[in-house]
This record gives sequence, C-alpha cells and structure tokens, in this order.
Amino acid sequence: VNRLGLGLLNVGDTQTSILTASIGLGIMGGALFASFLCRKGWGDRSVSLGLWGIFGSLVMLGLWTGGDTHLLGFAGSIVALISMGVFAAIFAIPIQVFLQERPPANLKGRMIATMNQANFLGILISGPLYQLFEAIAGMAGWPICSVFLMMGLLVLPLAVFYRLKTK
Repeated sequence: VNRLGLGLLNVGDTQTSILTASIGLGIMGGALFASFLCRKGWGDRSVSLGLWGIFGSLVMLGLWTGGDTHLLGFAGSIVALISMGVFAAIFAIPIQVFLQERPPANLKGRMIATMNQANFLGILISGPLYQLFEAIAGMAGWPICSVFLMMGLLVLPLAVFYRLKTK
C-alpha cells in the first residue's frame, strides 16, 4: 500500500497514510457486519463471501491501464482498500469464532495459542512473499500494483475450494 501511494499514485505521505488507514476502517465495519452474520447463523457462508470479496478487492487494486497508470486512482483505491478490510473481517471473524468455540473447555487455550502461532507464521511469511512478488513485477516490467493481482491468485483457490463446515 505504501508503494502504491508513494510510487504509483504519486501522492504524499498523508494521502498514503489515508490509504493504509482505509484497510483498518474496513476491518472495523466488517467486524460489525461479521458479528451480525454470525449471530444470524450465516458464519459458514460469510467465510466464502469474505474470500470472494478479498479476491475481488485485490483484483481491482491490481489493475492498471497502459504504462504505469493505476486504474482506480487515489479515491478508487480508498474504496477498494476499505472493501478489502470489510471482506477480510467477514472472512476471519467466523473462523476465529468457530475455532474458539469448537474445542472442549480444557483445550480452548491451546487452540487460541495455535491460532496466534498461525497468525504470526503468516506475518513472518508475508515479507519474503512480498519481496518475491515485487521482484516478479519488476522482471515483467509491471507496476507495483500488480503485486495485488499476485496476492489475489493466492486467495483464488481458497475462494473456490474452501468451505467452513460448522455443523
């Protein structure tokens, strides 16, 4: 997101911070919506909805027109990043609720610890993965926003094949 704002969109630090904050705003809104969906018993379906929404948001963020012009521009990127945050919460919260609710009481602590380990493993892998995607984009002569498309390709198989079965 920083490279998108500062490099491709050529906006300053303040506008780039707004882009980054947009994800957090989306997560907050998505958390409220995910809570509603879970209370209505739609947690299973919201995971799939979240994955497809993340995929769609990443694709939109990754599109560019001829040369190094981003298709969405600054305002469109804000909308797409908010959307990505909303769908990320709609995806993640039902899974976390399921994983915390499912095990017997004496194993809940272990499950939460395992969830935390998985989250930190994802954080650890994200840096090298970003560097790989950035290198691929550079070798192909694509703008930095193409990294969002590559991330979308990682999400696509999950959206197609993964279904949370809570019952």
